[in-house]
Amino acid sequence: MASMQSASKPRLVASDLGGTLVPPRADSLPSATIAVLDTIMAAGVAVALVTGFNLHTANRMVAGLNGSPWLLVQNGTLATRCGRIAWEHGLAVDEAEKLVRRLEALEIPVVVYRSLSRGGRPEYRGFGLFRRGAPFRPVPGFTDFSGITGVSTQIGNDRVGEVTAALNGSLPMNSRLISSRGNTRTWLEVTPFHARKDQALKRLCSELDIDPADVIYFGDNMNDLEALEMVGFPRVVADGLPELRRIYPQVAASVHQGPARELARIYGLADIPGL
Repeated sequence: MASMQSASKPRLVASDLGGTLVPPRADSLPSATIAVLDTIMAAGVAVALVTGFNLHTANRMVAGLNGSPWLLVQNGTLATRCGRIAWEHGLAVDEAEKLVRRLEALEIPVVVYRSLSRGGRPEYRGFGLFRRGAPFRPVPGFTDFSGITGVSTQIGNDRVGEVTAALNGSLPMNSRLISSRGNTRTWLEVTPFHARKDQALKRLCSELDIDPADVIYFGDNMNDLEALEMVGFPRVVADGLPELRRIYPQVAASVHQGPARELARIYGLADIPGL
């Protein structure tokens, strides 16, 4: 964990999206948050939006921005900027098949993400429990296990222990299970080991020649923990998980645009409508 904060302002602004910059039940950045991020990017400060969502959803959420942030999606599996793919991680074919078959046997929703650099589209098998819109393609079953970059499911919180125990016996080598808990439902996602928010941030910091001590990161859930641990300016929104709020400095809740308010304070931005 970065123990000391840089005396200067952060050189990289990084944040989770859903539940942090985008309030719960909203599907896009609030207008004041857009204004703050655009002002920061126009001043030459790098911005990275780090999310468990897929690229399609992330692009929809940030569509109002004029600037071009880095998008580190699927917990860092894929990194893009200005429509260019910087990196993408994947799972081995045989291990991906074993994992998908295990989830299918549980008869719970299965979402399979495929390599965008190879032209793949995400697919899902819902078992009648949910439907996904574009760009997801519904399938009656999975037959192709090449080019898979991640596998996930959404289940009721009461089944998390059961499904986690089942998955732990089927995890591919060099992979990890990520949990993102909501009020009633939890997303469980298996990604390649290096597809972690903190690992993605470390790689981006290296490419941008920025010390992690000069990074501010905003989060709200347990899949943000390692990223919060590594940066010099960790922040948690007031409507984030209490486990994180007990450890790290808080900003106002996402519904009150807490991260935007904190950035406006740090960078001396005044007269932002809506803040």
